[in-house]
Amino acid sequence: MSGLTSLGRVRGHILPSIPVLEDNGRLVGMVTLTDVLKLHPDQRGTAKVGFVMTKEIITTNPDDSLYTAFDKMTNNQIGRLPVVESGSSSKLIGIITREDVWRVYNI
Repeated sequence: MSGLTSLGRVRGHILPSIPVLEDNGRLVGMVTLTDVLKLHPDQRGTAKVGFVMTKEIITTNPDDSLYTAFDKMTNNQIGRLPVVESGSSSKLIGIITREDVWRVYNI
């Protein structure tokens, strides 16, 4: 496998999204499985990440409550949120998933 055909495969696991970062750690996009599946199969091995990635990203920061993060996920029908530093740097410091929130609330 090469290019985007191998996207999301890490040690046998399929990841539904992967953050795209600048060299300084600033989050500039996310490539999701949905993004890749929109491509014609012939393009998946050669498409550039910058072309495929979602650029308008919904994020949360460490100061947001779990409720706020979960609300963002629910309202936008997404299963995970990048956690970025507060302020203008948009430096990625983690990813929170619906499952993380469910685990805390024992849902």
